[in-house]
Amino acid sequence: MAWYLHLVMIWVFATFLISIVAIVTSQSRWARLGILATFLVSLGLTFTAPFELLSRAKPADWAWLERDTEEAEIKGMELREGEGIYLLLIVEGEPRLYKFPWRQEFAENLMEATAAAEEQGVPAMLGKPFKGGGPLGQVADAVEGILEGIFGDGEGEGEGQGEGQGEGEPGEGEPGEGGNFSNSLEDRDMPFAYPKPQEKQPDKPQQDNGTRYDRGEDDDEE
Repeated sequence: MAWYLHLVMIWVFATFLISIVAIVTSQSRWARLGILATFLVSLGLTFTAPFELLSRAKPADWAWLERDTEEAEIKGMELREGEGIYLLLIVEGEPRLYKFPWRQEFAENLMEATAAAEEQGVPAMLGKPFKGGGPLGQVADAVEGILEGIFGDGEGEGEGQGEGQGEGEPGEGEPGEGGNFSNSLEDRDMPFAYPKPQEKQPDKPQQDNGTRYDRGEDDDEE
C-alpha cells in the first residue's frame, strides 16, 4: 500500500509541474482557466476513484503483477452463479480479494477442496491462481522479452525468432502460451484448488523403557 501512495504523490507532483508550465507559457486567459480546471478535476479523480476501488474485488485478469504466483492460500470464498467467484487469497503474505469468472467446474473444485481441507485440518490452496495475469500480463511478458533481446546477450533474440517462425503459420497446432493477447481467464483453464499437503513428521527417538541390567561380576565381588 505504501508504494501505491508514493506513485500517487509522484503523479500529483508531475501533473502540478506540467500544469504550471502550461499556464505560464499560455497566452490565452481561457486556456489558462481550462488548464487549471483540468488539473483540479484530475486531482480530485486521483484521490477518489482509486481509493474507492480499493474496497472492491480485483478482477483476476488484472492481476498481472501477481502473474508469477505459484500458489495462494484460500481464506474465504463466495460463489455467485452466473456472476463470478470471489476469493480471499493470501498473496505475498497479505489477504487480497479477487474476482474470477464464473465456471461451474471451478466452483465445484473449490467446494470439494475446501471441504477436504477442513476434514484434514489443513489450509486449502490454489495453484497458479492467475495463469500469466491475463492479457496485460502477456503484454508485460512480451515487453520483457523484447527488452531482454535488446539489452541481453543475444540468446533471447535468437530463441524468439525461432519460435515465431515455427509456430506462426495459421491453421497448424494450437497457439503457444502467451501467444494470444486477447485471451482471458474465461477462455483458459481455471486454476486448481487442493488441500495443502501435510508435512511428514520426523520419527520420534525411542525412549528408554527403564530396563535394568545385572552388574554381573561386580555384584559377586561385593
